[in-house]
Amino acid sequence: MQQLTYSDYKPNAMKLPVWVLLDDVITPRNTGVIFRIADTMGAQGLVLCGNVPPSNHKLLSRTAKGADRHVPFVYYKNATDAIEDYRKQGFLIVALEITDQSSDIKTIDFQQFDKILLIAGAEDSGVSQAVLDIVDFAVHIPTSGLSLSMNVAVSVAIAVYEIRRQLEV
Repeated sequence: MQQLTYSDYKPNAMKLPVWVLLDDVITPRNTGVIFRIADTMGAQGLVLCGNVPPSNHKLLSRTAKGADRHVPFVYYKNATDAIEDYRKQGFLIVALEITDQSSDIKTIDFQQFDKILLIAGAEDSGVSQAVLDIVDFAVHIPTSGLSLSMNVAVSVAIAVYEIRRQLEV
């Protein structure tokens, strides 16, 4: 067994019908990692909303490892405005949040949807109630520990990977 170099590895060029909306994800490292996740998992791009670091933030760029230069992104001041715009374009609106009505992400058949807007919320408070009030549904990642939450970038990685896994079948 030998580790491959970048020039040896030929990634799957599959693009997912997914955009990831970050609402008030204020930590540049998290945003940078999510740019990398969007790139490596084949998401269409990011929707940055509210209080987010600027795309040219030095720490964001360093963490993104170049993904911030080629992953498409748009900015909205208000997440609810972004959601309404994407809903008008035919997107299914999915919050990544544990709620009293959320479903285990593995139980959702993402193959039935043409376009998905996956929403991740702020590091300290998650997806806001104003956003939860207008989503089509919420999904959560099942956990085994005592903590109900995990890092936002880790959660996005798991969720986008699950969607990709289902769509590659």
